[in-house]
Amino acid sequence: MLHAKSGYDAAVYNQFEDAKVKKMFDPDPSIFDSLELSSAFFELTMHVCNNTLADKQLIANLQAAKIDLAFHHHMDFCQMSLIHHLGIKKWIYFSSLPPYPSLLNSVGEFVPTSVLPSYALQQGNKMSFLKRAQNFIYEMLNAYFRLAKQARAQTELARRNLGRDVPDLEYFPKSANLMMISADAVLEFPIPTTQKVVYLGGFGAENSVDALDENFSTFVTRASKLVVVSFGSWPVTERMPPDWKEALLNLFRADPETHFIWSCDEEIEVPENVLRAKWIPQAALLANPKTKLFITQAGYNSLMEAAQYGVPTISVPLFSFGDQVRNSHLFEQHGVSIRIEKREFTTEKLQGAFNEILQNPSFHKRAEELKRIIKKRPSTAEQELNYWVEVVLNTEMDLNLPNLSSFEFYSLDVLLFFVALIIAFFLFLRAIGSWYYWSCCEMAYKEKVKLQ
Repeated sequence: MLHAKSGYDAAVYNQFEDAKVKKMFDPDPSIFDSLELSSAFFELTMHVCNNTLADKQLIANLQAAKIDLAFHHHMDFCQMSLIHHLGIKKWIYFSSLPPYPSLLNSVGEFVPTSVLPSYALQQGNKMSFLKRAQNFIYEMLNAYFRLAKQARAQTELARRNLGRDVPDLEYFPKSANLMMISADAVLEFPIPTTQKVVYLGGFGAENSVDALDENFSTFVTRASKLVVVSFGSWPVTERMPPDWKEALLNLFRADPETHFIWSCDEEIEVPENVLRAKWIPQAALLANPKTKLFITQAGYNSLMEAAQYGVPTISVPLFSFGDQVRNSHLFEQHGVSIRIEKREFTTEKLQGAFNEILQNPSFHKRAEELKRIIKKRPSTAEQELNYWVEVVLNTEMDLNLPNLSSFEFYSLDVLLFFVALIIAFFLFLRAIGSWYYWSCCEMAYKEKVKLQ
């Protein structure tokens, strides 16, 4: 850790990393695993926040810089207190995760949980009643316990270091001029948002890929058909269950005509049609026209690269409490991926998905369609970033919705008014009817009695 000498404790970071990978291959992680991860992340952010706000020299340097525009990452609230303390009038909230309801709603958007799944739930946007109930409860807990707890704790920490005038950071995100999300609007679940939410999917991916080095180039040249296998930048192979490794090796052996490039950090004997490497040039390999399939852990950037280069995927989400499961649902709905759950990862399941994608032309057809859509966008992510930064810096444009409660936003007060009006109208009709009955029928009856 570069900051360890300045008071940052690497052990706190390692505790969080251990919690992340501890249950990576557990087929049925429990809610307690999620709580352990959340607790470790809370301790990490509090540790970093305390060291940041206690660094007087850093704050003095920031004050001297006279910053016009700030970017704040979505994972905590700490630097919001610095934005306030330094008097920075304009700032952009940035999320490296795909959109989820509690995050968007924190900046003043109104995105219902019925149309957008939480990043941590194992489902897409086509939800049954029970799934919608689960999504609603999870996002409510996420908003009012994880986010609010973190915001309250960091508000108090900031007030101790910077002064009591630091506002309640739980509500500070609404003051952001813009919300930028590292996701692609074309590929994402459709949701109702305003111009305040800007998608920057594929940021940096438009640049041309580097040429392959000799080792990879020689292997790719020999191949007639190429499959890339990578479960992310983590050293996961050493933690991978033996039956997973055997399933992969069985797949490699079953099709000697196909060449596989496997990102593998462990010394494993592989067939001749496999190139094993601790690191692979993933983008360059996916860009190669010989690549027909990508087996991935369903990280958003990996799936974005596959879509950009028109490569179908087999998605095997590893982190149950991150965005990988929802990502795999998203790309499965686009018709470019087959999802395999951890509990189902067997030779038969893997071979079946492999054969289905390579033999069913619809996967490659749909992948090529997505590739064309992405390539024909009128502006790149970098151009979008530059444009919106110019808008924020050079205008006083207010992109916020009116400050309405949920009751007002959904016009529940208007609906109640009309319901009351209808009820009042029917009560009025009833009163008129009763009066008419009394004045006509009752009076006529009394006159008849008198005559008798």
